[in-house]
Amino acid sequence: MGKTISLGTSVWQPNERIVGIFHSEKHGAGPRDWSLKYETLTTTPKALPLHGVHTVGRPAALDLPFNKMKSLSLNTLAMSKVFSARGTSIAIARIIPDAWRMARQAAAELDVLDPFLLRSPWFNVSCKRK
Repeated sequence: MGKTISLGTSVWQPNERIVGIFHSEKHGAGPRDWSLKYETLTTTPKALPLHGVHTVGRPAALDLPFNKMKSLSLNTLAMSKVFSARGTSIAIARIIPDAWRMARQAAAELDVLDPFLLRSPWFNVSCKRK
C-alpha cells in the first residue's frame, strides 16, 4: 500500500482560469537555444482573453540542452519553475520514476527554501546540490 503525503503551502484562492498546453521549442543553433511555449485552449468567462501561442519565462528555463527536453516530465518541471517565481507551484508527474527524475533536476536547479529540509532524515542525500 502507498503512503499518504501531505503538502502545505500558503492559502490559495481560486481565480479565473486559463487552460492550455505547453511544450519546449528550439529557436537557435546552440544546445540551450530553446524556450517554453504556451497555447490557450479555453478560459472562463471573466478571465483575461489570452489567445494564441506565447513564450513563457526565459530561454532554457532549465539548465539542460534541448535534446534532453523531449520528456513531458522535464517540460512540466520547466513550466513549474517559471511559475514558482510568482509563488507556490506544484509539478505532478505521470509515473513514479518521472517524479524522481523531476525531483533530482529540481534539486539541482532550485534553491532549498527551508534549511530544515537538509537535516531531515527522509531527504535523499543524492538529491542535494553539489
